Amino acid sequence: MSAQAADDAPCVADVFGSQPLPRPKRQPYPWEAGAPIDFFMPFDPPTATAQHKGARVHKGEVFFYTKAELREIEEMLRAQMAPFVVAAPLDGPLSLLMEWFFPWRKTEPAKNRVTGRKWHTSKPDCSNIIKAPEDQLTRLRFWHDDGQIADLRVIKRWADTPGIRVVITQLSEE
Repeated sequence: MSAQAADDAPCVADVFGSQPLPRPKRQPYPWEAGAPIDFFMPFDPPTATAQHKGARVHKGEVFFYTKAELREIEEMLRAQMAPFVVAAPLDGPLSLLMEWFFPWRKTEPAKNRVTGRKWHTSKPDCSNIIKAPEDQLTRLRFWHDDGQIADLRVIKRWADTPGIRVVITQLSEE
C-alpha cells in the first residue's frame, strides 16, 4: 500500500460508535522543536462535560456508555484539533494551557464588554471541561499518554471571539 493510500484509509472504528473515523493526516511538525504548540480553534465551546456519561443495569451487570451529546462534542473537538496534529507524539513531561472563551451572554451589560474579556465564573466547572479535549489530544497523538501532563492550567472567560486556545509546552527534566 502506498503512503498516499495509507493516509486515505479509515482508522479503526471509534470505540463509541460503529462508523470508522477518518485518520488525521500527519503533517510535518509546524513549530520548531522545543517551541510550544499554540493554536486557537474559533467556535462556541461546548458546555457538556465528561460527566455526561450514563450507566444502565442489565441482568445484574452495570454498563457504562457515552451519551450522544458528549459523543458529538468529542467528534467535533477531534475535527477542530486534527489540522494541528504534530508529526510525532511529544515525549517527557508537558505543560498544558487551555483557555476557553465563551460567547457573551445576551444579558451582559455593555460596560462589561468594553475590555473584550471577562472571567467566566459559572458552569461548566474548569475541572470538568478539560477532560474531553484532553482525551481528544491523546487520541490524536499529541503526546503518548495524558499522564505526561505535569503542569495543567485552565482559564475560562467571556469574550468577543469564542473558542479554545491550546498551548502545549515540553518541560525540562530538571
